[in-house]
Amino acid sequence: VSASETAPPTVNVDSAISDGGVTASLVSSPPPALKPAAVALPEVAVPRTAPRFSQDECLKRAEMARNQALFGRALEFADEAIAADPRKPMAWAAKAEALFGLKRFADAAAHAKKVVEMNPKFGPGWVRLAASYDALGAFELALLAWDKAVELTPWSVLNWNGRGICLANMGRLEDALACHDKALALDPRFSPGKFYKGLREADLGRRDDALKSLQEFLAQAPPSLAALVQEARQRIQELKA
Repeated sequence: VSASETAPPTVNVDSAISDGGVTASLVSSPPPALKPAAVALPEVAVPRTAPRFSQDECLKRAEMARNQALFGRALEFADEAIAADPRKPMAWAAKAEALFGLKRFADAAAHAKKVVEMNPKFGPGWVRLAASYDALGAFELALLAWDKAVELTPWSVLNWNGRGICLANMGRLEDALACHDKALALDPRFSPGKFYKGLREADLGRRDDALKSLQEFLAQAPPSLAALVQEARQRIQELKA
C-alpha cells in the first residue's frame, strides 16, 4: 500500500477479524471457542491541524522520527498526513505506530482498527492491532488479529513469533511452541524464535530441549537482543539448578 493509493471499501473489523481458519493445522488441540471481551477504545477523528508538507513528505518525516524513537514528533507528522488526506490508510497506520511507540496502547489499537477497516488486506495494520491488544492484555482479540496477520503474510517469522507469544499468554503452551517452530522452519537463523522456543519448552517441563534451544540462541543472538540474552542466561541457570 502506498500513500498515494486510494482506499478500498471499508469493512466491519469486528466481523472480519473472526473469519479465521488458517492456523488450524498448527494447533495441537482444537482451540476453545473465542468470545472476546469487548475492549473500550477511544474515538478516532481527523486531526484539526494544517499540514506543512505533502502527505508523502509527512509520512517520510514520521518514519524518520520513529526510527530515531522520536515518537512525539512522529505523531505530529502522522496527524498532518491524515489531515492532508484522511482517505489514505497509510496515514492512519503511521499514527498507530507513533501512538504505540508512546505506549498509548488503547489509542494505537483504535487507529490500527481504523486502518484494517479501510484496508483489510494490509498486513502491518493487523500486526499493530494485534500488538496493541497484547499490550492491553486483551489476548483473545490479539490472537484473532494475529490470525489475520498470519493469513495475509504466512512467510513472516515475526508474525508467527508474535502469535506464539500471544498463545503463551493465554496458557496455550503447545500451540505457542508450534508457532515458534513454524517461525524457525521458515528461517532457522531467526534468533528470537530460538529464545521463545526455549522458554516454551521450559514451561512444558522439557528441560533438555529448553537448554538446547536457549544455548543455541546465545550462540547466535546479535547485540540488539541484549535483554533476551540476559533472560536466557538466567533461565539456563534455573534449569541447571
